[in-house]
Amino acid sequence: MPSPSILMSLLFSLGLSLHAQAAPTQDGQQGKHLKNPPAWTKIQPDRAAPFLDVNLMVKSYTEANSRLISLDYDGTLTPTVYDPESVRPTPELKNDLRILASTPGTQAYIVTARSRKYLDKYLGDIQDLGFFAEFGSFYKQPGGQWVDNTLGHVDLEYMKIAQEAMKPYLGYLSESFIETQERIACWHYRKASEGHETEAENLAVRLQAELNKIFKADPKYGAEALINSYVVEVKPVAVNKGKAVEQLIAMEFKNGAKPQVVIDAGDGGSDEPMHLQLREATGYGPDQLFSIMIGQTSRLTHANYHVNTVEQMTSALHSLAMAVSSRAGSNTVQGSGTDSSTGGGNRPSASSFSQEPLPPAGFLYE
Repeated sequence: MPSPSILMSLLFSLGLSLHAQAAPTQDGQQGKHLKNPPAWTKIQPDRAAPFLDVNLMVKSYTEANSRLISLDYDGTLTPTVYDPESVRPTPELKNDLRILASTPGTQAYIVTARSRKYLDKYLGDIQDLGFFAEFGSFYKQPGGQWVDNTLGHVDLEYMKIAQEAMKPYLGYLSESFIETQERIACWHYRKASEGHETEAENLAVRLQAELNKIFKADPKYGAEALINSYVVEVKPVAVNKGKAVEQLIAMEFKNGAKPQVVIDAGDGGSDEPMHLQLREATGYGPDQLFSIMIGQTSRLTHANYHVNTVEQMTSALHSLAMAVSSRAGSNTVQGSGTDSSTGGGNRPSASSFSQEPLPPAGFLYE
């Protein structure tokens, strides 16, 4: 006869499965969690992207007179971890961002789900860097003040509704947790799903369905629930990263002007609208648009390039920063007190990049 602990484990798994088996997914199927990137945009990712040609990117970037850089944060510039509050940008990364953002003719922004409080605290000292926080709920131009993009578009009661709906799910997965910002509420279940992956995913689909039923019944809330990797996120319908970069181009490039070279990078489903928007807005080819997905070679994306890891992405940015410094006739990172020739010493060189697909890291934030 099985031991009591084994019986309890079986009952737990069976209970979760029964609890979630009728949960509809976005495509109407029951009990089946979508494995492809979530439907953050009506147009689904449609292709596998080749590996990033770092040398071509550096050449195009340094020869251009105007440039746009739009970068996701977690899973793109920093590794993904169980505790998102423990993540800090490295001094080397900040040095590279400072060089790139201060280059004449360049508009550089971080477009992320992170809060404006976090961005101010850990990246706010980079004067020429702009931000879109909480998927574009707030933005700040370099040297400016934060602006709320959600005014008139949401009833903040949705935040309370989301948190109340999420609370019972803490009991289903004991190591899951709820995180709230000013406009975003999240139920994180990455660590809690270990050993109960299918059950956890089914619970996520069920929670998403419950929340969207409430929000669709009363459009005044202006909110939606989405499933990303190991997290159910509630955010304003009016904002996403695609709309953020559309707004960014309108703000920074007047009268229909476009940057000569565009670099954007992101690892998650929420970054796909950004990739798509920049592809459609510019119409650029592979030597002007460097839209980079961080993830497996086989993953479908709107990006036109990919790298496998955060380390490869930050190494590519370091190559850009060093090329800019070299053209400026200086190898010293201005204002950092750090020798730029050694600032990225622990990074792999561009030539050492492995083009073999690696397992996805998974992420909590974007």
